[in-house]
Amino acid sequence: RAWRLKQLQKVPLFQKFLTPETIRHLNERLNVQTYEDRAVVVGAGEKTNSFYLVQTGVVRVVDRDGRDQGELYAGNYFGELALVKQVPRSATIVSRGTSVLVEIKKDVFDELVGSGDSRQRLSQLASSFTTGEDKIKVKDMSEIQKLGIL
Repeated sequence: RAWRLKQLQKVPLFQKFLTPETIRHLNERLNVQTYEDRAVVVGAGEKTNSFYLVQTGVVRVVDRDGRDQGELYAGNYFGELALVKQVPRSATIVSRGTSVLVEIKKDVFDELVGSGDSRQRLSQLASSFTTGEDKIKVKDMSEIQKLGIL
């Protein structure tokens, strides 16, 4: 639990818009899922409503055309925009070996964040992203995360 809390506190989206108290409450309401080798976590084009944090293992990111876009490891995450804006997934996420992922569902997130100022700022941030061809690539995510843009 302590590792998960620490990882959630590192997510720039959460750092910028959520209080430490809200992040602690999120940590208490997580789902932990185990995925076996080659299991699909989410498929490209699906409208899903969950954020995922890789706790252990490796997941591969494959674009809509079947091209490999990279891997995500322990501490990496995906699906943060699904918490504030329901958009189709831009890639398929597949477990490579056994992976344990932490999941935050949108309804839990909404319940904790509510409709206050944080919620409005999150929605404005989500509105600035498009679902067109100008997708953020996995290989760019570490740089973007360092800059605190996402």
